[in-house]
Amino acid sequence: MPKCLFNDTNVSLMEKDVKPLSKQHSGNIPAQRPGGRTSEVSRRVHDATIDLLLEGGFQAVTFQEVAKRAEVGRATIYRRWETPARLIDDAVYARASGAIRVQDLGSLRADLQSLLQQVGAFISSNVGKAAIVAGLSTYRHDDARETPSYWERRKADIAPVFERARQRGDIPADWDDTISFAALAGALYFRVIAMDKAVTSDWISHVLDEMKIK
Repeated sequence: MPKCLFNDTNVSLMEKDVKPLSKQHSGNIPAQRPGGRTSEVSRRVHDATIDLLLEGGFQAVTFQEVAKRAEVGRATIYRRWETPARLIDDAVYARASGAIRVQDLGSLRADLQSLLQQVGAFISSNVGKAAIVAGLSTYRHDDARETPSYWERRKADIAPVFERARQRGDIPADWDDTISFAALAGALYFRVIAMDKAVTSDWISHVLDEMKIK
């Protein structure tokens, strides 16, 4: 058995009461039907991938092991994901999309307060921590750079938050979404990973104050 990365490997891997954040697919990410066999296979493969990621990290996620746990043929996986790096990226994105919802709460500050609270909860979970470790591993693989990464897709998902803010006049037209996204994500990661502290509402409010977001 691979060595566990975290103490609790019995984490619930499905957020059944939350609708997926995005159903967009780009690049080499496999399109999926909303239901039926394709959707069920994707769910099983993603669950198996996350299980292996929690137990042994990036190196534990092989097509052979994923196929065995998901009870699908390896050919099915090879047809839809060209490498384990891409499979991990897709599985993490699917799991995060089920746990994080972008909402329109009437102001940029309220939208970001809600979003950062959800992202903080996700990256503080065992799945989120394993995803971070895997992300550092997959980045070293050239094949992983040929397809839109988790963060590129996540940035695209939250782009409407900044677009709505421009339309409301919350931010100027030339506001740099990329810098804002990087600053907010970086603050969250530093808080959770480097400082090992909880992401609280008060802390998020302080971050937004420092960024002059009203």
